Amino acid sequence: MTPRLDVHDRGAAYAEVQHFYARQIRQLDAADVEGFASTFTADGLMWHASSGASATGPAEIAATLRANFARHTGVVPRHWFDKLLIEPTADDELRVSYYALLTLTAADGSVSLQPTCLVDDVLVVTADGDLRTRSRRIHRDDLLLSPVNPADPADPADPADPADPADPADPAPGAASARPARAGAGAGAGPA
Repeated sequence: MTPRLDVHDRGAAYAEVQHFYARQIRQLDAADVEGFASTFTADGLMWHASSGASATGPAEIAATLRANFARHTGVVPRHWFDKLLIEPTADDELRVSYYALLTLTAADGSVSLQPTCLVDDVLVVTADGDLRTRSRRIHRDDLLLSPVNPADPADPADPADPADPADPADPAPGAASARPARAGAGAGAGPA
């Protein structure tokens, strides 16, 4: 059995989260949608602010990704994650916020940069000591300037209260958010 991750050990948590994302994103970039989806909990949520669309559970996440990959034939996708902010919220849970970029490389070598994103994840440590994604919320930067805000689904970490006072992205009623408004309608930024 894998030794259990101490989420309060910042160095160990940072290294394990980096390793988790390296494995997870390579599965996505290789179009292994079932492998990628298996890195989510059974009730795991993936939500794109760009469309307001969400998928819950590995099977629904895999189906959504399969449909998205159909739009990206003839290119090689690469997801780039950086500037990870990792905060333990419980003995078996981490909130991770990071910047993401998707590049699409064509056969002629040209590279298309997709809109940058802020991603907010809740990762949990399983009984086996593995990390799994409980929720992923993807916010395209270009849409942060738009006044349109699709409904953010409830956080599975707190199903009784969709507004989590510990999350600066979910302010109390009447309070201003710590970050710009989530926003936008339109096409997704890419396969994930």
